[in-house]
Amino acid sequence: FDDHARMLEALHAHLGIDRPYVLGISFGGVVALRYAMLHPERIGGLLPVSTFSELDAQLECHAMNLYNGLVGIGFEFYLDLLMPLNFSNAYISANRELMQVIKRVGASTNELYGIQNLMESLRDFQSITPELERIQCPTMILNAEYDYLTPRHLHDTMRRGIGSSRLVLVPHVCHAFTLEIPELTSRLVAHFVEQAESAAWQGDQ
Repeated sequence: FDDHARMLEALHAHLGIDRPYVLGISFGGVVALRYAMLHPERIGGLLPVSTFSELDAQLECHAMNLYNGLVGIGFEFYLDLLMPLNFSNAYISANRELMQVIKRVGASTNELYGIQNLMESLRDFQSITPELERIQCPTMILNAEYDYLTPRHLHDTMRRGIGSSRLVLVPHVCHAFTLEIPELTSRLVAHFVEQAESAAWQGDQ
């Protein structure tokens, strides 16, 4: 996670992007949190989405099941395990053909051993919750109402630990709500950036 955060910061520096807004989803949310911890002077705003600063027992079990499915059966089975965790019942029911497209795209565009390395990084993951207080930038934490993979209490932990944060709960959706409701997600992000840029953001935990 730290390697990814450092590479992302180096990319921003190379491109001349000063004080970027960093959004990360799930694994990427941990990278975004680490970015804000490692480079507090470089970040303009932070958006951790469907993510965690520590593992609970259920998430550890999910991670173990996903990893065993990935290495024991294959990447497509890994994606099959993720589908009901990522999307709401209503979305799956209404988009069964699209689910197969999402699965094919996921299987063809992700690098198998890269995903395996990510899953293995959870094996030795140490809580970063004690370091949340290092994050000083405006922070909007997004969590879906029915996120069974990274549920609300994990996001409440981040909300309590980051002084400039606010938690926004998105109703009727699951872990991958950014794919399920991209228009609403975009509006939430745009509103956050506007408020942060105008110094109107209320990070009241």
